[in-house]
Amino acid sequence: MAEYKEVAITGTRWTRTNKIVISIDALGAAAVRFYEEQITTLSDGTTTNRPTETLPSDIDAGLVASLIAKYRQVAEDRDNRPPPVEVVTPE
Repeated sequence: MAEYKEVAITGTRWTRTNKIVISIDALGAAAVRFYEEQITTLSDGTTTNRPTETLPSDIDAGLVASLIAKYRQVAEDRDNRPPPVEVVTPE
């Protein structure tokens, strides 16, 4: 027996990483974790996602060095921005 307003639909499902976390401890040892999720898109346009698995891995030291260099550049750009101008309007 069919459920009330039951409809057969089709769709597509795939797995992707939606977050990559690189951890560097105080001694400089680095590790990476890939967080996966499963995406489902149905023929009616509905899309859902649900977390599935976390995959830990080692990370190449050269990549870590490049990311740290990028961090330093971004932090320096932030530190060299002029402070925001405070606008005071008379009452």
